[in-house]
Amino acid sequence: MATSSGALNEELQCSICLDVFTDPVTTPFKKSELVKKKTDVQQMIQNKIKKIQEIQHSVELRKRNTEEEKSARNQLFTDLIRSIERCQSELLKKMEEQQKAAEKQAEDLIKELQQEITDLKKRNSELEQLSHTDDHLHLLQMYSSLYSRPHIKNWTEISIDTDVNVLPLHRALTHLKKTHKALNKKLSKSGLGWAQKYAVDVTLDPVTANPYLILTDDGKQVSHGGFSSGRFYYEVQVKRKTGWSLGVARESINRKGDISPSPEDGLWSMNDT
Repeated sequence: MATSSGALNEELQCSICLDVFTDPVTTPFKKSELVKKKTDVQQMIQNKIKKIQEIQHSVELRKRNTEEEKSARNQLFTDLIRSIERCQSELLKKMEEQQKAAEKQAEDLIKELQQEITDLKKRNSELEQLSHTDDHLHLLQMYSSLYSRPHIKNWTEISIDTDVNVLPLHRALTHLKKTHKALNKKLSKSGLGWAQKYAVDVTLDPVTANPYLILTDDGKQVSHGGFSSGRFYYEVQVKRKTGWSLGVARESINRKGDISPSPEDGLWSMNDT
């Protein structure tokens, strides 16, 4: 308040005697300034009110957009969940069908084996009876049929596969990948639309660009380039290092997870420590 009072005294002070006016009279010039200040204050108030309205409108608009995005995302995840459940159901159905087929195969094979056992037991019983007979004529008559090798299957290579066929699983996973790719494409398209609101005009500098980057003449597009064949020579200065590594890798090398530095995995390297 002291500062305001001092400023007011200066306004009401005589420029000659430096005393404060005892009966000041407002001049039209001063009055116009007050009117202008009053107008400015009113305009500031209106601007603040307008900004409040803009903020409230933005919040409401964002709320509507949020609800729309929530609905769209819920639909995407619902589709993904349904796809997973459908693949799971189909996979379990295939596995059950395989199990039933294996059980039916085993049942048929067992029946066939049991029939062969029955035939062999019958043959064994007949041979046992003939081994105790004294009727040589009857023995000669039965010889050709009893001593001929019975027609039985070779069961050496016949077995039931205990491993589950994973081909349906691969098919199910492939289907899931396609579904995930389609959903991801939708999300990317939506995200791209959001990001494009903040797009700026950028011109890339060829002087500071990495040597592996190839720029167009207008500096608006960039692509990755590099050596594909031939021999190359490098000189690298290493500072403040206790060791270094030098390596060469195939283009098709797996770049995710743990990488084993071996020629079998497409990576040659040497270290100096």
